[in-house]
This record gives sequence, structure tokens and C-alpha cells, in this order.
Amino acid sequence: MRQEIPYLHLVRVVACVMVVCLHTLPTSAFAVEGWDGYFKSSVIWLTSPCVPLFLMITGVLLLPYQGENLIAFYKKRLSRIIFPLLFWGIVYSVLPYLLGMENVEEVKYNILFLPLTYPTEIGGILWYLYILIGIYLVIPFLNPAVFDSKSSILIYITIWFLSSFVSIFKSHIPLVLGMTPFCDFDLLLYFSGYLGFLFLGKYLHTCENFIGLGKKMMQMKMLAVYFIVSCFAVLLQKTFPSNLVAFLSFTSIIVSACMFLFLKNCSLGEEGCLYTLCKRISPLTFGIYLSHMVVFHLLSIHLYIVSTSIVMQILVMLMTFVGAWGLIVLVSKLPFSKYVIGT
Repeated sequence: MRQEIPYLHLVRVVACVMVVCLHTLPTSAFAVEGWDGYFKSSVIWLTSPCVPLFLMITGVLLLPYQGENLIAFYKKRLSRIIFPLLFWGIVYSVLPYLLGMENVEEVKYNILFLPLTYPTEIGGILWYLYILIGIYLVIPFLNPAVFDSKSSILIYITIWFLSSFVSIFKSHIPLVLGMTPFCDFDLLLYFSGYLGFLFLGKYLHTCENFIGLGKKMMQMKMLAVYFIVSCFAVLLQKTFPSNLVAFLSFTSIIVSACMFLFLKNCSLGEEGCLYTLCKRISPLTFGIYLSHMVVFHLLSIHLYIVSTSIVMQILVMLMTFVGAWGLIVLVSKLPFSKYVIGT
């Protein structure tokens, strides 16, 4: 049985809260001017490590592949993804119809194409499950020898990180020079995929004394870089909106690594109330991720008013998280819960 890694409970919960916070903001955040626009943009960037943190946890737990029977590995991992994907895919296909946003034919179309893509804009959160399926399929074929050397992992991470700059150079340097970008193909595009976050998580997990800093100093420096890079991204969002606001952007990689290291070095104490709370919520975070948009849209019908009220936005975010948490706690009591929330 895999040994428990206490700090990962905190990483999961923080990533889950970030996801809910990110999705409960109005989608027009970048179009809003003034302080309210900066607030929304700041929240978007401060919560951008959400999905990368989940992927980094996967890297910590599953890399390197331990030689488990291939069929057993796929059966164990993919069943936790495919069944919840089908269940919530149907939910998010039907929900727009119940909200009066789509007709019956569109519902049928969305359900029919579930094996290929996620349904509707509301169900957009399911994109992450399709990413996970691909990652689980490839993990057994990664060379375990690579993980015997930290320098080998670091080489991969370095190339992966550098490749994240390519899309910005390709799309904006020609414009600065008065030229028209002539090609939509990004050099190293397929190298700079989500798999890199697994390697990054594994590397940061195994580095006990990263860059020679103590825990407190590490936390302070990582938090400082996290906020500085986030502010940098907010200030440049008008110039590079499509390139910086992406999980695979260089800014997202930096803030994700900083947040991971910050949380890794938090001393919660295994007997403390916060650690106990995180340990209880941690197994439910996947279910909270899957269900929070249902709760959010149901709340929106009665409570949510698109306005510049920051207090209202924070209130809705908290209610969405607590509501989704409560829903998944109830679902987890049912005998078929593993097919719904993957636990």
C-alpha cells in the first residue's frame, strides 16, 4: 500500500478551492475596466495553479511506474475516471435543458459525443478528465530509469519550461516587427504538454532542501515570487491575453511551482484542526470538482447577480464550495458512489 504523504491533503484542498473560486467569477473578467476588473483578473491569476497542482499530485503518486500489471493499472485508474465522466457528462448535458438553455436535440447530441468531447460550456470542467485519461494511458510506458536521476528529470522540465515561451514569441514578435504571423504551428508544442506538470511535481517532491533554503525562508520566497509573477501577468493581460492566460504558459508554470513548494513546506501538524479538516476533504475533492458547477448554476438562478459587488462574488464562491462539499459527502454514503465521484 502506498505510504501517505500528509502535505498532499493540503495541496488537494487548496487546488479544489482555487478551481471553485476561478469558475465562480464572471467570465467577462478581462473585459471589465477599473479596480473591479483588476480584482477579477488578480483572482484568475492567483487561482491559476489549480489544475497544475492536481497534475503535480498525480506525478508525486504515480511516477515512476512501479511495474504493476498493465491491465490492473488501467482498470484501477481508468475506472475512476471513465464512470464519473459518463455520469457527469450526462448531468451536464441535461442541465442546460433544465435551465432552458438548450433543446432536446442538443442534449442528445451532447450525450452521443461524450466519448469524444465534453458537453456544453457548463460542462467545460470535464476537459480535465480527458487529459487524465491520456496521461494514465502513457504513464506505464515512461522509462523508470529517468526517475533514478534528478538531473534527468530536471533536463526534461527545463526543456518543457522553455517551450512554454514559444507561442508568445511566435504570435507577438512578428507583430512588433510589423510582420504578420505566418504559421499556427508552435515549435515544441507537443513537448510542452500537461505531462510536464507530473515531472515537475515529482521533482519538487523529491527535493528536500530546494536551493538550500530553510522551510520558513522557502515559504516566504515562494510566496513572494507567486504574487510578483501573478501581478506581472495581470499587468500584461491586455497585451498577451491568449498566451498568458493558459495553464501551459510560463507564468502559470512558475506560480504553480511556487504554490506547490509553499504548501509542501507548511507545518500543519498531524494532530491540528486544519490538517484534520484537510484530510477529511481531500478524498472528496475530485467529487467537489465534478459537481461544483451544478451547485453554482443552481445558486445562480436564485442568488447570483452579475454585478461589481466583490462581496457577492466571494459569498457565492463560498456557498458553491460548501454546497458541493455537502453534496459529495451525501453521495459518498451511497453504495455506488465510486462510479460518481471516483473514490
